Amino acid sequence: MSTVKEVIVSMMGYKFPDATVNEILSEHGLSPSETRDTSIEEQTRAMDLTRADLIDFLVLQWKSRKELDFQFTQQDADALLAIRRRILWKWGLDDTPTVSSFTDLSNTH
Repeated sequence: MSTVKEVIVSMMGYKFPDATVNEILSEHGLSPSETRDTSIEEQTRAMDLTRADLIDFLVLQWKSRKELDFQFTQQDADALLAIRRRILWKWGLDDTPTVSSFTDLSNTH
């Protein structure tokens, strides 16, 4: 059987720093070495929320980087955020801000 960390890393398809994965798993109450059990809904929820947080990590990374003769390109942030929203909606969570941080200055004259 696989550990929750092995499952998360294989599902994401990206290379993450071990410390990042371990910390995010821990924040959601999971041990990286814990055995994955699909019959435990709480564990499945925590793993999905871990995936959402790892997507946040990806979105904050570089879009494209060139080193010598090799170029790295990351997926579009909008596509990643759409996946993240679907994961959160699965658990009844909505990450849409209820209060905007923008101030409308059009009527201030």
